[in-house]
Amino acid sequence: IPRYVGGIENVKINITLRIYSNKWHVYAGLAILNPSAKKQIKQYAESVTELFKLMLGGHREELERRVRSAGAAVFKGDGDADLLLQDEVLDRFSLGELPPERQRVKNNHLSLLAMVDCWWQLGIVP
Repeated sequence: IPRYVGGIENVKINITLRIYSNKWHVYAGLAILNPSAKKQIKQYAESVTELFKLMLGGHREELERRVRSAGAAVFKGDGDADLLLQDEVLDRFSLGELPPERQRVKNNHLSLLAMVDCWWQLGIVP
């Protein structure tokens, strides 16, 4: 479907395929048996829920403040630099036919924002 053809979705799909094609049970076992992973999974779920509530509630300033604080803590920057590649660069490696711009569904990147928020909440600098 057009939603998952270009941009950051390529990166997510390729990582998923790599995990599943290369002994997925090893990754799953490491995650299940790792006591730190349990805390990270719980915090990630909380981060997703909290950020999604802020998005749905229209609390833009609070959402931006939280995401920028997390980004500054995790990436040790001032928050002004773009951390993601531009979609135009990623689209060159598209997994299918890209639909016209007007037919593309916007992506809020909640999963990526929640990952950084999770790391921030747990004091992890990957």
